[in-house]
Amino acid sequence: MAAGSYPPETSKFLNENKGRFANPVGTIMGEGLEDLFAGLIEGAEDEKMHVPLENIIKVRALQDFSASGAVAFVIGLKGIVRDELQELSEENFAAHLRFEDRIDRLALQ
Repeated sequence: MAAGSYPPETSKFLNENKGRFANPVGTIMGEGLEDLFAGLIEGAEDEKMHVPLENIIKVRALQDFSASGAVAFVIGLKGIVRDELQELSEENFAAHLRFEDRIDRLALQ
C-alpha cells in the first residue's frame, strides 16, 4: 500500500528486503502500518494511533513527498478495504462506514 507510492524499483526493494539494518525504511513502514491497521480494526483511541502514524510520516517527510503525499496512504486504506469487501449486508455496511470514519480521523491527525 504505502510502498506503491514509490517508484517501482524502490517499492520492490521495500517489499522484498526485510531486516532492520538492511532496510530501515521498510521496517519502520511495515511495523507502523501493522500497528495502524490493528488499531483501526480494534477501534483504538486516536492517541494510540499517533506514534505509528508519526513514525511513518517522519520517514516520508525526509523523502521527496509533499505533506498530502506523505499521508495519502491512509486514505488509500479505504479503497483497499472496499475492494476486499465486494458485497456488504446492511449491518456490515454500517460497520464499514464506522471503519472509514476511523480512517478519516487517522488522516486528519
